Order: sequence, then structure tokens, then C-alpha cells
Amino acid sequence: DLLSLDVDGPDYWIWEALTECAPRVVVVEYNSTFGPTASVTIPYRREFDRRALEGHDRLYFGASLTALARLGARKGYRLIATDRSGTNAVFLRADVAPEIPEVEPGRAFRWLAKHRSVVNKIGDPVAYFAQRGLELVTVE
Repeated sequence: DLLSLDVDGPDYWIWEALTECAPRVVVVEYNSTFGPTASVTIPYRREFDRRALEGHDRLYFGASLTALARLGARKGYRLIATDRSGTNAVFLRADVAPEIPEVEPGRAFRWLAKHRSVVNKIGDPVAYFAQRGLELVTVE
């Protein structure tokens, strides 16, 4: 009934590939570094290890809230909340508790304090990662 996904890397791709079960509730870590509107994820790389990155590059992991909300919608889930810390997004399967409304990613988004601080220093994180040669995948 519950899937909690937090691997600091290919979370998006793991959830996308999961087809053999459909838990009622999915909790997925999102990367608030990407902000409330970007719809991006890191590309899938089997050998990805966030611990190998240094400095601000360590914020290169996971997916934005908007990207996860779009994936969730394609899989039959709706975003209903994020936690106070700005770390986890909560999704409900479409047939579960229809009285609980979906929330738009921009309204549900919360900054993880340390991510907001770094974004204030580096500016646009998508541009920053591109300059550093760290590819992002846009999620439509």
C-alpha cells in the first residue's frame, strides 16, 4: 500500500520503471534545488553516485517536484502534499480517497532551507548544472 522512494539519484527513473505494483500511496523525495517550476530530472546512469560530487555539484540529484508530478499523473497518481522540510512529495493513486484534492506543484512546493541558500548563490540551477557539464532531462 505504501512505496517510499529516496535514493538520492535516479528516483524518477525507478518510479517510472515500477510497473508490477501500484501502491495506494507513493512518497518520493524531490530536489527543491530545481525550484517550483522546472520540470527536470538527472539522466539515468546506473553508476550514479552523488557522494562522488563536490561543492554545489552535490545538489545534482533526483528530480524536481514538477517532473515527479507529471510522471505521477501519467502513472495514475495525483500530488496531494509535500512535507514541511521541502524534501518529500506525497502522491495518491487516482482511485483512492477521491475527496482529497490534487495540488499543483507550484502550490505544494517548499524549499529545503540549504537548497534555497545555495540557489541564492548560484542563480538558475538548470543553467548552473549545464555550465558544469551536468546534464538534465526535461520532463514533459
